[in-house]
Amino acid sequence: MTKPKTKACLHCHGMNAANRKTCQSCFASLSMKERIKLKEESLRSGDWGGKVKEHRNAGRVVDSARISVRKLHELDFKPLLFMGRERRGGCSAEVITGIAPIPEGPVRELIQRMTALYEYFLTNYSELLATTTAPSDEAASAPPASSQEESLSVLNSPMTTPKELLGKRTRDEATGCTQHTWQKLFFFEKIIERRSKQGIEEVRVHWKSCSACGKEWEDTWEAAVNYSV
Repeated sequence: MTKPKTKACLHCHGMNAANRKTCQSCFASLSMKERIKLKEESLRSGDWGGKVKEHRNAGRVVDSARISVRKLHELDFKPLLFMGRERRGGCSAEVITGIAPIPEGPVRELIQRMTALYEYFLTNYSELLATTTAPSDEAASAPPASSQEESLSVLNSPMTTPKELLGKRTRDEATGCTQHTWQKLFFFEKIIERRSKQGIEEVRVHWKSCSACGKEWEDTWEAAVNYSV
């Protein structure tokens, strides 16, 4: 008997390729194993998290996650684990990847940008969730796209997160913060004014404070071509 090539998500009922572990629509687990379901339910309903935090053992769980990411990398997966925590003035995020350490260049800048966008997601999660709509019947019944089609869809579709809220800023003195000492992309709140200097259009940018340490940045003049607001 031929095995089915697709399977439905139990949460959103969207169809997925049979070899997928996570729903491509709602990102819920597609595991049908009863042992996995019982383990997940036990973690959700029990007091495991509270006990770990009480005994200050969260670092061990993070270390275990780092090892798991490395194991997946050795199995030819390409894992990228984002972790975020609430800090003063917002949320801070860090990433674990099996390809680290990453040298200076476009790959590092790309992951830094993804981390900054994840911070934006965490900080504005409630507002973003309020705008979420359930998938239509047409989307739920649509056949799963191939991996090549998915890649082309991502490359050709516009970025839905507000990239105009991200920008590069001139570095100033080091403060010892582990977040913004390596960061190259920063969130800004608004454009205050515009000017033309030696034939080049510039904007005065009011930056958001560091989500990790709360440091407030001074307004800076930046090239207007990099800002779409």
